[in-house]
Amino acid sequence: AMEMAPPPPIGVVEPTCAQLDFDGSAEVTIADIGLLLPHWGDTITSHGWDPRFDLNGDSVLDTSDVVIIAARWGEVCLPEP
Repeated sequence: AMEMAPPPPIGVVEPTCAQLDFDGSAEVTIADIGLLLPHWGDTITSHGWDPRFDLNGDSVLDTSDVVIIAARWGEVCLPEP
């Protein structure tokens, strides 16, 4: 059976597949994680801050953001209706 990621904390909106597909390949892959990692440790006040990578909306790019994208690794993004 496939393990499901835990639900996001109250008040946090689960990102869509398209929001995790940083490279536009229509799938969440290691390439997308690779685009996030150079921003590791950035905060909202950092030069080069990119809010796309702040997946839980806490204004810092850290382990919690990587966990969110890693839990969806391999997901194929269906076109938005």
